[in-house]
Amino acid sequence: MKHIIILLLTLLSFARQETSRTIIALIDTTYRSETCYNSFIKLNEAAGITIRFLHPSTKTSQDLCGCNGVFVALDPHFLTNLESEYAQLTIKPLQQFFKKTDNFFGILFPSLINKNFQILTKFLKIFNIDKSITSDIQQFINYQNQFKPLYTTQYYTKTDKTLPPLQFTHAQRLPFKKLPSYLSNNFPIALMIKNDQWNLFISTLSNMTFADLEEDNKRNPIEPYKRKELLNATLSSLKTVFKEINKNNKNEKTIFKKNVLNKLVNKKTKTLNYQTYKKQSGLFKWVSNGISCGWLSIDYDPKMIEKNLNYIAQTKFDMLWLELPLKLYKKSEEFNKKINFFTKKLEEAYQNKNQLLPKIFIDFDFGATLHWCHQSTHPIDIYGNEYKKVPAPLEYKEFWRPCILKVLKNVCNKWKNEIGNGIPIDGIIFNFYFWNSKEMPFYTNLIDFSDSAWNAYQKYHPAINISSTERINYILKNNKLTEYLFILEKEASELAKLITDDIHQILPCAMIGAYTQTPLDTWFYRAIMQNLGSKQNPLLWFTNNLNYYGHRNWIDSHHIHALHLTNIYLDHFNNRQDIHLINKLAQSHDGLWYSRASRIGEKYQQNKWWSPEATTCNPKKLINLINKQAQKK
Repeated sequence: MKHIIILLLTLLSFARQETSRTIIALIDTTYRSETCYNSFIKLNEAAGITIRFLHPSTKTSQDLCGCNGVFVALDPHFLTNLESEYAQLTIKPLQQFFKKTDNFFGILFPSLINKNFQILTKFLKIFNIDKSITSDIQQFINYQNQFKPLYTTQYYTKTDKTLPPLQFTHAQRLPFKKLPSYLSNNFPIALMIKNDQWNLFISTLSNMTFADLEEDNKRNPIEPYKRKELLNATLSSLKTVFKEINKNNKNEKTIFKKNVLNKLVNKKTKTLNYQTYKKQSGLFKWVSNGISCGWLSIDYDPKMIEKNLNYIAQTKFDMLWLELPLKLYKKSEEFNKKINFFTKKLEEAYQNKNQLLPKIFIDFDFGATLHWCHQSTHPIDIYGNEYKKVPAPLEYKEFWRPCILKVLKNVCNKWKNEIGNGIPIDGIIFNFYFWNSKEMPFYTNLIDFSDSAWNAYQKYHPAINISSTERINYILKNNKLTEYLFILEKEASELAKLITDDIHQILPCAMIGAYTQTPLDTWFYRAIMQNLGSKQNPLLWFTNNLNYYGHRNWIDSHHIHALHLTNIYLDHFNNRQDIHLINKLAQSHDGLWYSRASRIGEKYQQNKWWSPEATTCNPKKLINLINKQAQKK
């Protein structure tokens, strides 16, 4: 009997702990996975907060039951389509939830929203947020967008001195304690606004998730210590959130977890993927100790090409990424002339230095192809918007085959017979950046409802033949969005297999690379990256991420086999501290890619769009530094 009573008391104790937990929902309107919020969720847990991760659905109101508050992660597409059915799946449950008093409301705005602050104001109005509070929020957002990265690893924030000092009427800066020394002491990462109705928390996605999978590479410092300081500032802010929610709750104990920062920031990454390939006998047998890659532009000042290629021939680059002038592809004579001149000078430069050519990869820049490749099918997002500057992702017949694969075949034939000057092509790099489209530079997770995507869905549901507007309503009302995106991802996998087969028919032994700004957690890129590479022949994945292997669980769960190269701008060589940190990066990645190596001999100029791609460092000294990093020991 005594044992039973002890057991019951123990269960009651656990039940009391469960009911007294501080639970905050995190509604992700971008429909990405929890991985994109990994550090944010763990910092919340360390601050005593349990995150309930949600996507918008018809069940959102039920999912919010028992929560002490809500974080909502917004993006510009959501804010400009507040009346849409998809947006209302979040807005209506929140309106219902906040009829209660003293609830916590955390709003994570997208960056650079001050360019159209009216859309933000419209969102705040929905929840009857007072105009005087709105002025504090606008001032905060304005300052956030003056957070000017210097494209250097030494210091990462610089507010505009011409702006007036921050003076909030209703808001408190977070964190309360002094910010890291290399940030402005007047620079908050969040605001807390308290009134009778709620505790309002205002920040940006960049501030809260800068070190997660889809890193903000302009805000995430290379140096682990500084990254740790920024994460600590976030943790301090979340501790304040916990205390405010529980200030009247005597049962809730303030127990903060320790060592979370050490777990999130790995100072030493010993288990590196490239070590697996040290004894590789297949395509990557040339990779002995990591990859050093120079990114070169072919469409360049002819007077500078010869000079700069002589410098390139003195480096120990394992591979050269050659950016073809694809914008000129339809101007055949000019296109051929530029490539022929470049390859001739490249061959001569290496011969003059008695050096063997590194592996040569040619670049297929998707943004450039869209100057002459026009499609009738474009992606349609969940809000019904059509993006006419980019192709529908699953459009094989209209985009992939005529604009990429046929062009690749033609270029490879010309290269071999006319313009390559005997230089072999060892691999292809797909540059997935649609730089011609500000609205959609990369595919989001909330596309596509175009005909090509719906045709893929109809393979599994053949009876449903409806218009694009009706498609969206059907999917949302029937809670089929997760299933729909799963089917599109499956179809993208088949597309990637077709592309890979076509490439190997053109170049049987070609290695395949891809560039995305970060490892993007969307159905299209997950499927593509999974199938462009294999365990035997891994993909070369070029991104700006500093902590790729910190997201190992995401990589493995999606069966992505890739060697990862992180980006080094040449202006990183402008100071000693950066050079030391680049050496560390060389040891914790599969390789480094230098942008742009074709500017090695160019005079550095400040405040140019290309300034990050040049350096004040003397070319001979720069070559020695690159060669030391290429040794990676």
